[in-house]
Amino acid sequence: MIRNWQIGAAINPLPMSTPAISPSSRTLCDIATTYELPARDICAPSAPLPTRGAERVVRGVPNVGLALEAPRVGAVADRLTADKLHGRVLDMRTGELVDQETFYQRIREARVIYISETHDNPAHHALQQRILERLDADNARVTMAMEFLYRSRQPVIDAYLRGAIDEQTFEAQVRDGFGSLYAQYRDLIHTARAHGNRIVGMNVEREIKHKYLDQGWERLTPDEQRLIARELDLSNPAYRAYLRRVIEESHGSLEGLPEPMLERFMRLQAIWDETFAETIANVVRDDPQTKVLVIVGNAHVREKLNVPEKSYRRAAAPYVTLVPIEARPHQTLDLDAIRRSAIADYVFFSDVPAGR
Repeated sequence: MIRNWQIGAAINPLPMSTPAISPSSRTLCDIATTYELPARDICAPSAPLPTRGAERVVRGVPNVGLALEAPRVGAVADRLTADKLHGRVLDMRTGELVDQETFYQRIREARVIYISETHDNPAHHALQQRILERLDADNARVTMAMEFLYRSRQPVIDAYLRGAIDEQTFEAQVRDGFGSLYAQYRDLIHTARAHGNRIVGMNVEREIKHKYLDQGWERLTPDEQRLIARELDLSNPAYRAYLRRVIEESHGSLEGLPEPMLERFMRLQAIWDETFAETIANVVRDDPQTKVLVIVGNAHVREKLNVPEKSYRRAAAPYVTLVPIEARPHQTLDLDAIRRSAIADYVFFSDVPAGR
């Protein structure tokens, strides 16, 4: 049964204070450089920000549900060590912990399925692979929408899927969108091609995003306008607050960050969200029979204020969201706190990848 997929039918989050987030050792100049923000008067030499060693972050959701102390004697069953949760899925509506097959049976009727990820975690990609294979086994018509494929490369994607170009040519023309992570997605792409699924790119090149921000929509060429969403809606205070938490999660305390830099960062994040949402909505409208499997970073899905809500507003279709939480085996997670966070319809638990 599909639960909690329509706007207006979302889980009402119970009161919960926003967890503290440790400052990063990255400087404001690092942030400005990474996101190509105006860096005048920012990149002066400065000491690293202090780090509060007592706080830690569970990747995927900063500190939500992480019990920093050892569990009390007689603690309720809602507090479990992560080794008992790895590979399982929490149904946020019912509170049940289910296996991956049960999870699939509960979401299979949804039209749009968001299986979000931490990009470098193989366990998250293995779950995405399993869901794609189960959809194919059900003979579903599937379109896989991928964050790291550019919309501008759609002719290349289509040529590869119909066999007009070989894998080496395809990879050479799309790898730049993935950076060093292409191997994490290769099996997904192979599976989609083998089963005749469609693949669509959702992303837009950085230079086009910055041109839009710096010069405005009218200065984009017609070809550039076709690659990026024109709508840029930051009017929702809850969405703005969420974007602020995203940058804090990635970079730590924003103390001292000039407001114009923060505003530009939020607009860049919104361009991603709007363009991804527009891509998904176009698929929903153009192919009423297809299911859309969305392969995207969890920051674009958490709390549904971002891509899920923005896509639904453009083209209403039943959807379901999954967000992963990474935790090392010995860490204790508070499932009740995670449920109260209302971050998604389902939460998938995994270990932290080796080497991180």
